[in-house]
Amino acid sequence: MLQRPLSAVISPREMETALDNFWDDYRQAHSQQMLNKLGFSYLPSQEAEEIISLTLQFLVSSRLNYHQFFREISGKFSPQWREDAQIIFSDLMPLILHKESLNLASWCKFYHYLLVQKPETELVEISQRLTANVNLLSHNLKTKTHAVLPPRSLVKQAYLVSNCCKQYNSDVVILDAYIARIWDNINEHNNWDLFKTILQQIQ
Repeated sequence: MLQRPLSAVISPREMETALDNFWDDYRQAHSQQMLNKLGFSYLPSQEAEEIISLTLQFLVSSRLNYHQFFREISGKFSPQWREDAQIIFSDLMPLILHKESLNLASWCKFYHYLLVQKPETELVEISQRLTANVNLLSHNLKTKTHAVLPPRSLVKQAYLVSNCCKQYNSDVVILDAYIARIWDNINEHNNWDLFKTILQQIQ
């Protein structure tokens, strides 16, 4: 249905090639982004698949949402994690359910293994990739106001906005409803104030 209008900007052959390669390209891009969010720029394929799999297993069983988990890594990562796997997320263990703790323990053990494989000098780079300030932007659907939440607050589905495209685990989280509010102000009133405000915060 879309082939005809899209043919004005891309040839059918190029379109077919792109679609044929889409899934492989998507998996590669998603894997790399996950590694970045975990602090790594590169891992061998088998190790990359394992840490991503363990991460997703924990997230499926956990009450922590996707964004909160990566913010916990950003806020708590320490070079000492390379010395002892038991101190990784040690404060979370007593607070989570048994199944969650088993999955998190497996994650911590393998994450520690990956850190051990890296030279100590690379820990600084990992820490820099994970660096994020604690500043969550939320939107209250009932009062139509936004507020800063404490770092451990659990927020529902949100988009991470990169800080100048350099941070993988951003310090600013924007809820869907806040994005909708920005668009409503632009679309209905040509009011760009909220848009300009959020741009200043993420820059």
